Amino acid sequence: MKFTKQEFDKLPVVDGKRRCPMGDYTDIKKFEDCSFGEHCSFGEWCSFEEGCSFGEHCSFGKGCSFGKGCSFGERCSFEEQCSFGENCSFDFFPIFLLRANLGELPPNLCNELMHKDADSHPNPQLFEGWAKGGNCPYSKGLERLHFFNQRREDWTTEWSPLKTSDLLLQICEAKKWNINIPI
Repeated sequence: MKFTKQEFDKLPVVDGKRRCPMGDYTDIKKFEDCSFGEHCSFGEWCSFEEGCSFGEHCSFGKGCSFGKGCSFGERCSFEEQCSFGENCSFDFFPIFLLRANLGELPPNLCNELMHKDADSHPNPQLFEGWAKGGNCPYSKGLERLHFFNQRREDWTTEWSPLKTSDLLLQICEAKKWNINIPI
């Protein structure tokens, strides 16, 4: 179902949170670059266009997709495989991004995340075979840790793991996402 701004405004508020069923909220963009207040909750597979702004404590289901320039307040939560457009900004240090759908990444970050996936796999040695053209070690019902476009050609045997905060900062820089880190 595709929601209009008027339909969105009529959705029920329960315990201080607007309850938004699964649907397409992209038409709301037509109404002043959509702005959602605090405590909004969105179901699986939501889609939002450019310039959306979300307040504190918003919750988004798995597979949500956000366009360029979206901004998110503190304590927003995102389930795995959400994707974010260029120039999105976060008012917090977004550890959840390690479970987001990161899409294309530069070779060094692709290699880093492939090694982190291998490190969390029960048989990490299978990744060497995968890099040479074998089957993906995660193809047999195991869930991978990171979601991004893996490229065999980016795999190297040399790996010096990045600190998690450094990895997040490099991902945000590569994706052109902004983080407002309170210090």
